[in-house]
Amino acid sequence: MNDPSSAPPAVSGRGWLLIVSLGLNLLVAGAVAGAFFSHPHRGGWPPGRGGAVYDAANLGRALAGEHGFRAYLETLPAGRRAALKPLVEQSQQTIRPLRQAAQRLRVEAVAVTAAEPFDPAKVEKAFGDLTDAEGAVHRAVAQAYARIMAALTPEERAQFAAWRKAHDALPPAPPAPSAPR
Repeated sequence: MNDPSSAPPAVSGRGWLLIVSLGLNLLVAGAVAGAFFSHPHRGGWPPGRGGAVYDAANLGRALAGEHGFRAYLETLPAGRRAALKPLVEQSQQTIRPLRQAAQRLRVEAVAVTAAEPFDPAKVEKAFGDLTDAEGAVHRAVAQAYARIMAALTPEERAQFAAWRKAHDALPPAPPAPSAPR
């Protein structure tokens, strides 16, 4: 019954070190991924969870989406909408592949953080590549935004600025916690 040969082997000092190292690596990778995907000032992940506080993300949505430039276009007369629609569609066709590449790199960067053996240089390169790709998206959006704004009349630009300000208004801040008594 109590045959010593059937007992599981004891974990050596090196084995314990590997277990602790694995645990620490998973903890760090989880913290990095959690911070990356839920940072409230960047809009959060998945898209749409964060809100209007991250203007660079909203610039991309300004060219497509119900609360972006297309929604503003609906406030213009039909003739102006028709004149501006090709600019918006051209911009979307330029930006879409850049967004898809950034999304692919985002997935790859997170996968690298969990890979074993953990390689800080690979993580730094993966997140550097992701930053470069997101920068390319933001540059393309800014260029498209400038082209579209140049096609608007001064009155339309002023109307858009007012419309955008109203749609990007931040919700009221939560009340400060009361001091303990």
